[in-house]
Amino acid sequence: MGRLLEKLNVKCRSCGNKHIPYRITGKYLNGGDKGKRIHMWQCRECRHIWVDSSDKNSSLGTGRT
Repeated sequence: MGRLLEKLNVKCRSCGNKHIPYRITGKYLNGGDKGKRIHMWQCRECRHIWVDSSDKNSSLGTGRT
């Protein structure tokens, strides 16, 4: 199980904290991508949100809630 947890650890692109981020799955509700699913991660420390690591150039920005 230790290797699995290590694979789930991700470095935040904003603050650099390495941890298991919150996983968020959403769906576009309008526009050309209506119905398309999007997978996002949220840092537990700084609350930065980014698109799944398979698309390393995408980032939705930073925000605190």
